Amino acid sequence: MRAKRLFICACILALSTLTAPLLAQEGGPPNFVKMFRSETFREGQKKAGKTVMRSFWNGKGSNLMTMQLLSEREVREAWNVTDEQHGKIQGAMMGMFTNPELAAEMKEMGELQSSGKVFGDNADPASEKRFVELQSKMVETMMEKLPAEMDKVLTDEQKRKSQEFQLAAMSDIPLVTPDMFKALDLSEDQTKKMEDIRKELEPQFDKLGEELIDAQMKIQDKLFETMEKEGAFAEGPAMFEKMQEIRKRLQAEDPEIKKLNEDIKNRGQHFVAQLKIKMFDVLTDEQWDRLQKIVDNPPDYVKNMIKKMKAQMGGGDGTDVSKNVMEAWKPGEPIPDEYRQQRQKKAFPAKEE
Repeated sequence: MRAKRLFICACILALSTLTAPLLAQEGGPPNFVKMFRSETFREGQKKAGKTVMRSFWNGKGSNLMTMQLLSEREVREAWNVTDEQHGKIQGAMMGMFTNPELAAEMKEMGELQSSGKVFGDNADPASEKRFVELQSKMVETMMEKLPAEMDKVLTDEQKRKSQEFQLAAMSDIPLVTPDMFKALDLSEDQTKKMEDIRKELEPQFDKLGEELIDAQMKIQDKLFETMEKEGAFAEGPAMFEKMQEIRKRLQAEDPEIKKLNEDIKNRGQHFVAQLKIKMFDVLTDEQWDRLQKIVDNPPDYVKNMIKKMKAQMGGGDGTDVSKNVMEAWKPGEPIPDEYRQQRQKKAFPAKEE
């Protein structure tokens, strides 16, 4: 899967949290368009996207992937997750919307919606700003609370299974965090080194995140421009299905969007390559061998889930810019000055499609 997918998923999560209440109100689609054209909303969308991506970066966001995995019975059976555990996890997710800490905020959001002052014909800038502030707080609370709730429910062995899945899938889904390497039984010193790497690269990650969000907004603008031309906003409930169809078409045919997507992919994968090299170099020979076995021989449910997740996110051509770097690097060597440079093929093999 393209490295950019991780960041797009983060943006989609933030976006869905911000937009869901608005789309439920009467006259949703027209307000939907006005909302996306509002600078207030766009700034809120950026902030929410950064919050979600930072959660992925510090390891907490990987629990969102675990939550998605557990929606599949095949995964629950492989991890020995009981129906009771699964029910608790689902309840924790739904409970985010009735969380006592957010009760006052949810009430105020409802009042703002019913007032007609939020992204409608009688929009009030101050009300819109407050609405976005409240929804941004929802995102922050969800990203803080959900990982903690997951940790309460899953056993240590189930958490390890999740970490092994992330290791096995990292050539397709580039979640590369210190937490995912816990499955290799890191020492205290190794754990500290992993955390130091995360802190070292965090400024680069934040800058990349901002670039990716800006790029997605450009794509979003083109999408809505095309939807207006084709009258998609007048199709009622079918609007969202039409939106997906237009998005896929633009990604496949529009030269500007294709170039933008390619730039996103390259920047993201070069960063992921750098991160992989640094983290892999912390591992012992024994841990390295175990990692290779996990990556090269994933169980069937891992293969099945990767295929499903790729299909849900629009597929992908399987290309990986970071593959050349990983194939050219040997553990213990310094990080290449230029990630595109080619050297003798050694060590960790990127998976073949």
